[in-house]
Amino acid sequence: MSPLSPPNQPPLPSPAETKADKAIAVVDQRFSLVQLLTPTNLHTEQKRFLNGEIKNPLFSYRPPGVDYDRLIAELRAVDVPRTPIGELLDKKRVESIAKMRLLQSIGSAAFSEHSKEIYGLPDKEILQDAHDLMGATNPLQPQSDKKQSVLSSQTVAHNLRDVLSQYNLSDWKVVMTTDIISGVIVRASIKTVYVHANAVLNVSRLGPIITHEIETHVLTTVNGQAQPLDIFVLGFAGYTRTQEGLAAYNVESQHPELFHRPARFWSRNAIAVDTAQHASFREVFEHMKTLQFSDHFSFSVAAKVKRGLINTAEHGGFTKDYVYLAGRRDVINFIAAGGALSDLYIGKILLSDLSLLQKQPWLVEPAVLPGFATKEQSKA
Repeated sequence: MSPLSPPNQPPLPSPAETKADKAIAVVDQRFSLVQLLTPTNLHTEQKRFLNGEIKNPLFSYRPPGVDYDRLIAELRAVDVPRTPIGELLDKKRVESIAKMRLLQSIGSAAFSEHSKEIYGLPDKEILQDAHDLMGATNPLQPQSDKKQSVLSSQTVAHNLRDVLSQYNLSDWKVVMTTDIISGVIVRASIKTVYVHANAVLNVSRLGPIITHEIETHVLTTVNGQAQPLDIFVLGFAGYTRTQEGLAAYNVESQHPELFHRPARFWSRNAIAVDTAQHASFREVFEHMKTLQFSDHFSFSVAAKVKRGLINTAEHGGFTKDYVYLAGRRDVINFIAAGGALSDLYIGKILLSDLSLLQKQPWLVEPAVLPGFATKEQSKA
């Protein structure tokens, strides 16, 4: 127990670690990659592109609304202690600065380089996983899709609210919006699940979405909120890889009969990230079409990997979306080596940081787990 902790009180991080954590959190919450990287004219350009009016979209973006140079200076001024936890906080600070540099470079040639600095690129093993998964599953046939019942965005939102209620998460909300590219996303910092207002989903997709968005992203956030440092909610440097890998692993293990669809999408994303490095938006779109995706989905994935560019005829783009398969591979290896799935629910962590975090006497065990992780824990 820390000598600063009163008798019978749980141990806590040092005051210096807590102070640095709070200071980094204040700045990190001042900007949102998802919001600022979503083109404001996405729907207009999609219509023009699919109607054959343009060869490649020209995207426009929101003004930042903040002074990034001032925020970067604030982060650099934070006194981070030279402790193991301090090293993780410093990595978070460095990553936050890199993300702000990324946002500053929207529309410039430097954007792609900043993205690769933060997220990297898929390696040969990840790309092989992608091609194997694409080849191991049959493309969904339009006729079979038509036979399935479909859910409106309102129905999807209603079901997500029900699941949040089942986990007693009354402080979370579900919001309809057209201001996102994906069908459903979670913004942990404001306890909100966004559903695209125009989304129409096959009923078979609802279970995987619940597992991915609520039983992974929301629950890791809830457990992170119980930890004594804000970084467990904001996410450690590189946490996206483990978060999305955990989500992919959970969907695969809990919905094996439905895994073919998200597996193809995640594989498609990794292939698209790689293709975008040497191809235009149109070329990424056409490559997705050769993988038997519809015009709508081919445009969507091209937009994901080309966001951040203004002239999407240029090579490069946003490289994040291959991390689903990279993280999935990490989690599979972790579980195969005897790791407990429940350990990945302590917050938004990078898997390689887990062993260090587990040595901290103040670490709080995850209290809110999905049923499948609870069962796994009871078997241990």
